[in-house]
Amino acid sequence: MANVKYSLLESSATGFLRPSTGRSFILSFAVGISFGFTFAYVLLTLTQSQFREYSLIPVREEFDLSRDTLGDEQGGGYRASSPRPKYAHDDSGLDHGHKHEGHDFAHDFQDVGEHHADEAHHHGEDVIAKELKHKVRVLCWVMTNPDNHNKKARHVKATWGKRCNILLFMSSSVDPKLGTINLNISEGRDHLWGKTKAAFRYVYEHYRGQYDWVMKADDDT
Repeated sequence: MANVKYSLLESSATGFLRPSTGRSFILSFAVGISFGFTFAYVLLTLTQSQFREYSLIPVREEFDLSRDTLGDEQGGGYRASSPRPKYAHDDSGLDHGHKHEGHDFAHDFQDVGEHHADEAHHHGEDVIAKELKHKVRVLCWVMTNPDNHNKKARHVKATWGKRCNILLFMSSSVDPKLGTINLNISEGRDHLWGKTKAAFRYVYEHYRGQYDWVMKADDDT
């Protein structure tokens, strides 16, 4: 009888000192839920209204436009209260056409710049192209018109036109900067076929034997 009472007393004391498995699970679950909600709240706060203040990543400086303090005497325009950030491609030196009414945008293009094979990002990428350039000679002639010399054709010359062994621009007027050839044929849809025939005739008469293939393209190709 004494042994039975001692066993009951020991089991009661053990249950009093050590919580049951159910209570331990509930406590762990509650702590986990609390931590999860707290972490989510802090994360949302940092990524929304407090992002600029707490972010470790530098944020690009924005313009804060406000009314010019000079008032209507200077036109009542806007000014940037913070200095203009400098980017990799700064166009501050360009003479944009929208500054003057009636400006001819066709003559407002500046030099777009060129990429060369000796640049770090392009070094060695044209090795195969150079080999093929000597094995397979390609003459490219581009059909254009005076209105597109500056808007379209000049960009062909600055980009894929360099891949051609010979590059010709067929037009109805001579442009020394672009190097166009005057075919003496009027512009317009009704004259496209005549212009095409004249261009192929010019290529045959002036460049025969200097090409293996001829590619005809437009100034928006």
